[in-house]
Parts: sequence; structure tokens; C-alpha cells
Amino acid sequence: MLPAGRKTGVEDMLETPQYPDVARVMRVKPADEAQPAPGYSWGDYEDGDENKVISMDDEETDEGGWGVVKSRKPKRSQTVTQATSTQSKQASDPSAMSKKQRQNAAKRDAAKASKADAEEERLAKLQAHKRALERERIAEAYAKPAAGKGKASGGMTASVNEKGSLVWD
Repeated sequence: MLPAGRKTGVEDMLETPQYPDVARVMRVKPADEAQPAPGYSWGDYEDGDENKVISMDDEETDEGGWGVVKSRKPKRSQTVTQATSTQSKQASDPSAMSKKQRQNAAKRDAAKASKADAEEERLAKLQAHKRALERERIAEAYAKPAAGKGKASGGMTASVNEKGSLVWD
């Protein structure tokens, strides 16, 4: 099997994907004279039982020892999620809480409120600072003449003579 080529950043534009959709593994069988590690038996290994049937429906689907890997993540049952939601409802019910739990809940609420107030104050200060900076920027723009603009007339003044024509003095 050859290593995959270098990624070029255009894999999504290719017609056929380079990577398989299903992960596959090959089962490696130990040699006949091989022994398990000291203190262990072949039954301790997940694939150590030679009589165990591998989940292949028929020999035609066997691809030379390759098989589909199943997820090892445990599946969450519906009862577990219902039990945790019931516990959270009990924890939020003040009558079911102990005195210490009520005190801790009050402390948490007070801390949340103080954090919210501090954040609100910080945002107000930040907004005021931004407004002050904007005022300074506007004042600077009006105080200085625009860069690159000199006198259009080159220092001369325009006037109209007796005949009504424009004259530069």
C-alpha cells in the first residue's frame, strides 16, 4: 500500500474522494507458537478467542481480512437523560434544597448579578471612550486644512473689472 499523496487544498474539488468513507482495520493473527503476555490469557484480549465468529454475513463480502470498525462510544440511553433532567429540576426547586445548597445558590446568583453589573459598566465606559475618540478625530479634521489642498489661485485674488470680465490680481 502506497502512502497518500501530499494534500493540495483542492481535495473537495476532486470527483472521487481520496479518503474512504468507512474506517477499516485488518485483524492480525499471532503465530501458532506465540504466547500471551505473562499473567494474561488469550481470553483477556478482545480478539483472542479463536472460535469467536467475526461479523461477516458471507464469504463474498470478506475483502481479504478487512472489516468495518464499529464505534466504541457508549450509546446514551433515554432513561439516563431523563434522570439527569429530573435531578436538575429538583436542584432548581428551592423547597427540595438544603440550607447550604440555598446559601450557595444565593451566592452564585449574587456573583452573576455583580458580574453582569461590572460588564454593563465596562461596556458603558468603552462606549464613552469611543465617543471621545471620535470627537477628537472630528475636531482634528476641522482644525487642520486638508492635506494636499493649497490655494487654488496660487496666492492671487479674483475680481471683476469694469467691463465685467474676471481679472486675477
